[in-house]
Amino acid sequence: MGPRRATVHPVRWTREAESGAGPVAGLAAGLDLVTAEVVVLLAADLPALTKATVDRLRATPPAVLVDRGGRDQWLLGAWPTAGLRAAMPAKLADAALRKVLTGLAPVRLPDLDGSARDVDHPGDLADHVPSTGAPFPE
Repeated sequence: MGPRRATVHPVRWTREAESGAGPVAGLAAGLDLVTAEVVVLLAADLPALTKATVDRLRATPPAVLVDRGGRDQWLLGAWPTAGLRAAMPAKLADAALRKVLTGLAPVRLPDLDGSARDVDHPGDLADHVPSTGAPFPE
């Protein structure tokens, strides 16, 4: 989401055709570039996400992480690329991601290490300050 910006690693950029059309439209745009058999779909506000969690999701696609409150985290899962492509609705704008992904019958994996803790408010970020004590870069 948003404009291109400097990155540490090479990145292929894409955007939904209609800016602001929602996560399903963004996912569809990304799928146009995917050549892998499995897509790991991640929100950008997951500073506690671990490699172990991503590995667990990738081992059993389709899979969605379930947070400690019992809620499916639809932007934290692994999905067969072919299944995602087949599940895309004809009208992408404002389509419900939950509805699209539920149809793929994912395995629900519990969050074992707090990976699903996201940052919804500025105060949430304080819980995720790295152990070095240094703040996250802006």
